[in-house]
Amino acid sequence: MLDDLAARSSQRGDWRRWQRREFLDGTPMPRDGNPILDARSRPLRKAIRIIQLAPESDSVEIAAWIDGLDFSPADGGFMDELVISLSLSRESARVARGLLEKWMDPGISRERMEDVIRDIGNG
Repeated sequence: MLDDLAARSSQRGDWRRWQRREFLDGTPMPRDGNPILDARSRPLRKAIRIIQLAPESDSVEIAAWIDGLDFSPADGGFMDELVISLSLSRESARVARGLLEKWMDPGISRERMEDVIRDIGNG
C-alpha cells in the first residue's frame, strides 16, 4: 500500500524503513505486529508506523496519533510520526489508507493532521 501511495504522489524512493529487523548478532527480532510497517521520508521530515493487533470485537478497531521521533542530524533530525494502531478489516484498511494519503501530502502539517484524526474519531 505504501509503495503505491508513494508512487502516485511522486515520492517513490522517499519512504524507507527505519526500524531494525534483527539483533546485533543477526538473530531476527520477534514479529509482534509493532510495527507491521514503518517508514520515514527525509524530504518530508515525516515518519509512519502501523501497529496491527488481534481483534477484540466485531467493530472497527483503529486509532491514530502523531508522535515525535528524534533521529540524529545525519539521519534526518526530528520528525513527526503518524502512528496507526488497528485490527485489520476492510474498513480499518480503508481508514488507514486515507490517513496515509493525507500524511504523505507535503502540504499537511502536524496540526492539520491532528484535526483529521480527531474528525475520524468523531465520525
